[in-house]
Amino acid sequence: MNTLPAQTVSPSLSISSSALIRYAVQLTCIALLALAAVFVCVGAVAAPADSASGAWKINGNGFVGDLQLTQSTDGSLIGQIYGEPAVGFYAPQSRAIVLVRGSAGAESQVFVGTMSIDGTLLDGTFYALNATTSGATSQQSVFVWRAQRGTTAPTPPNLSVVGFAAGPSSVTGLHVAFNQPATYGLTQPGQLTLTQTTNGAVTGTLFGDSVRGMYARGTGTLALLRMSAGTPVQVYVGKVDFATSQRLTGWFYALTPAFGANLARLTYDWSANLRPLGSLSGAWRINGNGFIGDLNLTQAADGRLSGAMYGDPVTGYYAPGERTAVLLRGSSSNPSQAFVGQLSADGANWSGSFYALSTGAGASAQSNAFSFSARRAALGPPAAPAPLPAGTGFEQCLDPYMTFVNRPQEFNPGQSLPMTLYPGSTCATGRLTGMLGGDDLVGYYSPITGALAFLRRRDGNAFQFYVGQAGLGELFVCRFTGSFYALTSEAGAVADRMRFNWSASAGASLSCP
Repeated sequence: MNTLPAQTVSPSLSISSSALIRYAVQLTCIALLALAAVFVCVGAVAAPADSASGAWKINGNGFVGDLQLTQSTDGSLIGQIYGEPAVGFYAPQSRAIVLVRGSAGAESQVFVGTMSIDGTLLDGTFYALNATTSGATSQQSVFVWRAQRGTTAPTPPNLSVVGFAAGPSSVTGLHVAFNQPATYGLTQPGQLTLTQTTNGAVTGTLFGDSVRGMYARGTGTLALLRMSAGTPVQVYVGKVDFATSQRLTGWFYALTPAFGANLARLTYDWSANLRPLGSLSGAWRINGNGFIGDLNLTQAADGRLSGAMYGDPVTGYYAPGERTAVLLRGSSSNPSQAFVGQLSADGANWSGSFYALSTGAGASAQSNAFSFSARRAALGPPAAPAPLPAGTGFEQCLDPYMTFVNRPQEFNPGQSLPMTLYPGSTCATGRLTGMLGGDDLVGYYSPITGALAFLRRRDGNAFQFYVGQAGLGELFVCRFTGSFYALTSEAGAVADRMRFNWSASAGASLSCP
């Protein structure tokens, strides 16, 4: 259905003669019953607004057509609108109605409104869900409609411009959605992720279900159809106010009893806060190797992180360009563990590996690396972290004298530094201390898996964090390769990047090729 500008003339509402007759019969019945309970009102009829079933004539933004509806006892609606399939719901106690136009998988418009007290008129607004077949543009996606019982076409009212204002160019991003003021599902916090194309079409997920719809920048309006198992279950409409409040606010309309519709109501208010992908600030729940706890972070403008994890202080750095973050748990100069992970594309989850830097923190000859996952606290508990792959058995100690090289020389090009590990003059394993290019280091090496992790400190402060793996298929541990993470701007961290490659080769004390 095309959508032309709304008509400029809005006639006054009128009550049909049939409705007057019904009211007269009902009033007569009420009067008789008041006089004597023995009188029987044979002509009494059901309340006129109890059902939306029947034949209607609809005028949607000037386009006249037929609306045929059949209502089930639970309020569910099926029928046709402009000759196309329609599904929806009617709540007679609040006289609210919602209709979705189009066949399954090709829904094009959603109609929301109310029925008049006498049951003869439906009034409301409809939202176009795309810019190709439903009439939406980047400037407008909301229009008015009116339907009247019978064969006479009504004239819809003018679309009020009150409350509409131009919005931001895009609604793409992660939004933490919650129902407000907790009228449905006990606030039911959830994640709303949206991706917008150039013509305003929007797709994404809400509470794990797919959503699609349309955002019109000209009016700042958003309309989304939530699908579950391929079936429309809710319609969300709202306004965007990123300039002042970073929020989406509006109403959602339930289409089925399982998703909130009943004979008393089907509309609920909702809101969602924009969650910038460039920040880890906020409350999280974390699962580290099966241990679940709280993680609260504050991110500075330069990417530095501070906060608390499992009740212990944490510091670190986040590079939004590669969505990578490193957190040091405990003292920043002598941490017990280091967490290295990547933020998900929607900004809701952060997961990766954490490294124990001492036996007291969980390190052993078998392993010093474990998996973790974290999820924003408003979105529910974190998922169980994926197990790390089993390491390769080495049972070899390290040459305490190694030459460190950045590879492929992408950080301080050509830098080659001596690396000395303690304890032991010929063999190092377990808890390590040492020197790297004049800076001290502290870490742990697990010989059975060949995994090495250490923190490089400059002037007593965390500078870079290194993880590496011993070379495979070697009789002796002759070389390491891995990644290091810059923890300060001086160490190489920038908004676009904090991860770099490194390698180290053994000295002359081992028989290495």
